Amino acid sequence: MSEITILLPHGEVDGSHALRAPRLASLRGKRIGFLDNGLWRSMRILGDEMSKVLTETHGIAGSEVADSGPMHGADPHDYRARLQSLAARVDAVVSGLGN
Repeated sequence: MSEITILLPHGEVDGSHALRAPRLASLRGKRIGFLDNGLWRSMRILGDEMSKVLTETHGIAGSEVADSGPMHGADPHDYRARLQSLAARVDAVVSGLGN
């Protein structure tokens, strides 16, 4: 019988060195942005629903779903400008809800 070696192409991630944005003390009165990378077709609906819940339970001042743009960063300057524009309009951003 032959021996089979299985390789799992994933690594261990040590999150202790990850840079994270400081937490907001409260969501009350804050504007929340949701970054839509265009891969999840229901992101606009989810953003609207999350906004309703955050408004009712945490008193946010508003929210918006922002597109990350076509090609998702193929033009680094345009992509950075889009992200900076969003950051200027909101107090916090929810990202990572796409694929």
